Parts: sequence; structure tokens; C-alpha cells
Amino acid sequence: MKNYKAIITLVLITGALLVWRWQAAEPAVAATPNIHRITDESLLFANEDDALKQTLSEYIAFMLSEFDVDLHIHTTTSDEDINMHSFALFEQLNVGDLSKTQKGLLLIVNPAQNKVRLEVGYELEDVYQDAFVAYIEHRQMVPFFQRNEVAMGVIATIELMVTRAQFAQLGKEEPYRPWLEGSGGGGAVVDANINKPDDSTTVKKVSAELQQRMDNLSSFSSPLDVVNLDLAITAERIGDWDLPVYARSSRRMLKNRPVTIAQMDNTVRIYKACATPEVLISKNRLFAVARYKTHQRLCAPWLLMREDGVWRIDILAHAYGMRNNFSNEWYFDGTIKEIPYIRPYLFAFPDWYVTKKGYFYMYRWQVSLITPQNKCIPGTKITRVTMEMPAYRLGLRVGDQPIRFNGETVRDNCHFLSMLFKVKKGANVEVDILRNGKRKTLSGIAPPHVGGMEGIKDKLHWTKLNAWMTGLKGVLSVEEWNGFFPDYSYSG
Repeated sequence: MKNYKAIITLVLITGALLVWRWQAAEPAVAATPNIHRITDESLLFANEDDALKQTLSEYIAFMLSEFDVDLHIHTTTSDEDINMHSFALFEQLNVGDLSKTQKGLLLIVNPAQNKVRLEVGYELEDVYQDAFVAYIEHRQMVPFFQRNEVAMGVIATIELMVTRAQFAQLGKEEPYRPWLEGSGGGGAVVDANINKPDDSTTVKKVSAELQQRMDNLSSFSSPLDVVNLDLAITAERIGDWDLPVYARSSRRMLKNRPVTIAQMDNTVRIYKACATPEVLISKNRLFAVARYKTHQRLCAPWLLMREDGVWRIDILAHAYGMRNNFSNEWYFDGTIKEIPYIRPYLFAFPDWYVTKKGYFYMYRWQVSLITPQNKCIPGTKITRVTMEMPAYRLGLRVGDQPIRFNGETVRDNCHFLSMLFKVKKGANVEVDILRNGKRKTLSGIAPPHVGGMEGIKDKLHWTKLNAWMTGLKGVLSVEEWNGFFPDYSYSG
């Protein structure tokens, strides 16, 4: 039996990287009372794994706990008009009763009539307008149904509803709203087309302009050039993985795996809201990471490898090293430490800490004292200071050796970082250092703490990311990496 506690589903990983991933259960769901909101009269879910159906229930519970939305899933073979039937069922099933604000949604699938409808309660009409409902039915749910992946289609659709609810919760309008383009049609009822494949819902040919940009990829193209090109491909809804922006191993993994138009649109919508990423390249110039600020949690970093002298997106490494929670916020996966796919990219996160569950945040002071295997070593010197950040403004520079902090002798690098973390916001800070053999005293004010992930009740894990993930130091050599995975073949 497949392990669906962490469900494999086609969803957002990074940019246009809509691939199979393990979807970890949101901690908040476990505290939600057991609710029964799935009625399968037509037995559409009868052949689905029990764990998959449990995951669907957890998504429903998450909608209630996070957004106060009471969502029901109902399949039927009734010969009654689906519009009339859904209206009657909405009242009969008391949809919205579990919501404190009477927010209710009812999804009905009728395979006998080949119809699917999402009934939206009055309190949610401003969030899930008819145009949006028709869009997610046409562009997200039905493409999964066509592949006979009904449960997956429902889960993938809920994910888009979560994104929409997040913007509504913040009182903001989304920067990109493709459902207003009129591509999805009107109304809230569409043909379900279960087990009726149709590539026209997911595949579109590359335009001449994009083809020219791909043909022009060369050793002079930067990682950001490739990222921007992939986002442009996604914006044009090109559902094709066999493109030169992706590494060969990624293309093999995703061969024949369709991606829906709604998934591609959702990628564009999310990344339009994020600032330009910072690009970091490994010392051996074989790996690159385009990472976003830690507070931009929906925008996962891009992982790129140099293949045939050209930067290409490494979806495989991302799929095996990072996950997304029910809110589509990305995090590092701490359950796969034995898999080294992600290890070559950890060089790009020396200034980030992670919680035990893999959620991340950046150093409060933006200063690093890196040692072999991240051990606590007396006399360690500063290895990195981010310009214009608190440590830099305090006066700390690369090569400085901290010897005292507010009158207390610094024992080692771990002790120094611990004192930096513990000092209260706004407190006076005095650091004695050795710089080029001369003692110097620096003074300033302690900055605010970096909150990382609000709402995550998790004890901080004081270990550098690469040690936490692998227990090994540094970036693997090309020989070591190829020894682990022959599928990867690197050339400079």
C-alpha cells in the first residue's frame, strides 16, 4: 500500500516545477475534531487507497481550521438536475454548520450525468466567484478526472482554493487573475469527463519567441535568465517537460506527466507577488540557487545545475529535498536525510536555520562562523557577514575573531551565536574582537528577532542547515555525486 500520509500529488514545487512531491500533513489538522464530510454514493473513491481518502479528509479539516470553511464532497448517480440537486443537498447536509461564520462549500460529482458542480454558500460568494469556480473546474479538476484521478483532482483543486482563501484572509487581491480572462466559461457546472483523456486541456505549443529564447541558451546565460525563461514558458501555459531549460534527469522523471493550465497559472500568480531572487553559485560553478526572502514562503528556491555548459533547472533535486505544507509554504524535508539529491545546493543557505520539522528562518544578525562539519571550535573567525545587516552595522567583518560579548568570554563559535540570539531586542551590545592581531571593541543596539514562520510552534534546532540535512560537510565533488546517481552527468 502506498504511503499517502505524505501524499504524492501534482502540485506547486518551484516556479513551473509542478512535479510529484510528498505532501506532509499540516500539524494543525491533527488537532481538528474528526469530521465526516465525504459522501461517496457513486463509489468513485471505492478503489482509492484508504490513506489517500484520509489525506483528502485532512485537507477538508484544514480548510475548516485555517479558513473557517466547511467543505463537503459528495458523489451521486442521481438523475435529478445537478443544479437543483446541489441546492437541495446544501440544505440537507447542513453545509456550513461547522463554520463559525456559516461559510460552506459543496462539491458534487455525478459520473452518471458526466457533471461536476461546486456550490458556494452566500458567505463565500465574494471569495469564490462564479468565474473562479468555473476556472478551477475546467482548468484544474477536470484534467485530473480525465486521467481517472478523481481524489487527486479534488485535492489539487482544494490547493488552489487555499491560495485564493489566503489572499482573501489578508484582505488583498491577487496580482494575477486568469479566471477574469474568460477562458474558463461561465457558470459552476462543467462536464466531468472521468477517464476520458484529452491533451488539449494541458498541452500548448511553444511560441516562436520562446523557442528563439531557448535556442539562444548558452554558457553565457545566467541562472536568472533560465528562471525567467521558465516563468515565461509557464505564463504561456506550455505543458511540455521536454524542454532545454530542464536537466535531462528531470525530463526523464516527468516524461508523460501532464500539468494542468490552472497549476501553471497558479505558479505565475504566486511568483508575481515575490521579489527578484538572490542568485548564489557554488565554488565549483556546477550548481546555482535562486532563493527568495524567508518571509516569501510560497516562493520556493530554484535549483539549477550546469549541464553541457548551460544552466538547467534540477527538478529532481527539489522533489527529493523540499516539500510544501497544506498552505503551499515550502520547507526542507528532514525525513530523507539518507538521500543526497539536495546536498550540492546547501551551500546557498549558510545563513539560514531550520526548526526540527524543516521550517526555515534566517540569522537574526546575518553573520556566519562556519567550521568543518559545523563543530563548536574555540577561536573560530567570522566567515560571512551580510552587507547592511545588523552584524555589519555593528562593525563585524569577515576574519574577525570574537573574544568577548557584553563582558562574557566567548568560548567558541556556537557560544557566540547563542549569545547573539539571546540578547534582547534594543539592548546595548558590546563585542570585543581580534582583527589582524589587534583588539577592537564594537558597540551597538540588538536588532529584533527574525520570526521565521509565524504560527509554527516548534523548538528551534540550533544546527546549520547542511549538517541538519546530511550530517556531512560542504558540497559533493563531481566524482562523488556521479557515484551516487549515474543519472546526473555534469560538465562544466
